Amino acid sequence: RRSPPRILLPAILTTATGVRGLSSMARMVMGEEKDEMLELLEVTSDHLIEEIQGQRELLAAESNELMVRSQPIRSGRMLRELASLYESHDVGQGKTIRIDEYSDDIEFSSDPTLVGRVVGNLIKNALEATRPGDAITVGCSSETRRVVFTVHNSGVIPEDAQLQIFQRSFSTKGEGRGLGTYGSRLLTERYLGGEIGFESTKATGTTFRVSLPTALAAY
Repeated sequence: RRSPPRILLPAILTTATGVRGLSSMARMVMGEEKDEMLELLEVTSDHLIEEIQGQRELLAAESNELMVRSQPIRSGRMLRELASLYESHDVGQGKTIRIDEYSDDIEFSSDPTLVGRVVGNLIKNALEATRPGDAITVGCSSETRRVVFTVHNSGVIPEDAQLQIFQRSFSTKGEGRGLGTYGSRLLTERYLGGEIGFESTKATGTTFRVSLPTALAAY
């Protein structure tokens, strides 16, 4: 069995370092400041756990060992939960996640953990490409026997980068950061029976689109 590739480590190390720093600072503060520090430490710890779980899922997916469990999902609730999660994430600081006012609230059957991972990866990438003070927009629409999630930001992906965007090790953010779009595509196409794509132009910005069946076939 392959050992975890180096690309998995930087994001985990960054978050773990943040947890360690917050723990040290919590020892030095008192009263309300300490309560706020402990709350921040709790949130950061949650992000670390979420990062580790994501990496475990990716390794299982690559080795065809990932279990898929289909359950009823409400798209509106999922988008609200993801928006709340990533606005509190370090990549969301000073940024806004808007839910498209025309979004449909669709009930469909799929694996909520994997769907959340796919859309969450795209939200995180969009936030990383967004300046403080700006916003990204997430949405959901219904097509024939399909539910479609979209994640939009105003940035533009360079043409040469667009050709490599779903490669495992590619990233515009430095070595060890190319898991988001790669992982989303792997989970979408191999395990969720869906399709993923994007459009990026100067006129419209960048929109990633994930199309999933409303009923997940047995894996």
